[in-house]
Amino acid sequence: MKKWEGGKKIFGWLNSNPTLFGSFIFIFAVSLAGFLAPAIAPYSPGGLEERGILEGPTWSHWMGTDELGRDLFTRVLYGARVSITVGVGTALIALVIGTAYGLLSGYTGGALDHLLMRVVDIFYGLPDLLIFILLSLLLGRNIAGVLIALGLVTWVRFARIARGQVLQAKELAYVEGARAMGAAHLRIIARHILPNILAPILVTLTFSIPAAILAESTLSFIGPHPFLSRHGDFPDDLGLQLFRQRPARSAGPQGQREVIYQ
Repeated sequence: MKKWEGGKKIFGWLNSNPTLFGSFIFIFAVSLAGFLAPAIAPYSPGGLEERGILEGPTWSHWMGTDELGRDLFTRVLYGARVSITVGVGTALIALVIGTAYGLLSGYTGGALDHLLMRVVDIFYGLPDLLIFILLSLLLGRNIAGVLIALGLVTWVRFARIARGQVLQAKELAYVEGARAMGAAHLRIIARHILPNILAPILVTLTFSIPAAILAESTLSFIGPHPFLSRHGDFPDDLGLQLFRQRPARSAGPQGQREVIYQ
């Protein structure tokens, strides 16, 4: 009964905010279409079709084809799988590592806190792209290697936010009361501190997902990427398609806007 009442509250909250509800439906639809791509995609995401290069939208190719004759609608579906997996997976890895690190540092305090934060400062001082390239070479050019590499680069944001929140929360009256009653440190962290610092951490999580998708697109700068299709490739593909099909329009300001926003 309580679970049903909780579900009704969530549905009522979504229903009272049409923008939030519409965004949730859109993300759910894109995610579902991406992970069902092998079943619903009309073509293969790879290969070469010389007779169908840079075609416009037709009944057989709803979004046209790219410079290799590949169906763009199919590539969008398969690209959603990569982008969503990388974005969500990287954010979750960074969330777990950074939050645990920040909890340990903030709750312990003293010399250990100082040492752990200096390690975070070192990571902040290094270029993210350089670390990502080095980790990608060490871990391999596959989806697991990309997730771990990005997670090991982005965890420092969560660590600093979690540590700052813990420093405030551990001085509050209910934490002091739990400590005075003899509660174990792990229980204090899990039952009294962590639930009350989740709000800013979850906000950081939502910003980390698109940042991870954008970072994954930098793979194109360091050689061939391991994915047949990903959303980071489409602006270049669509821009080239517009230039080949309508060179006169793409030369002017209006055409440049179409290249950018398509």
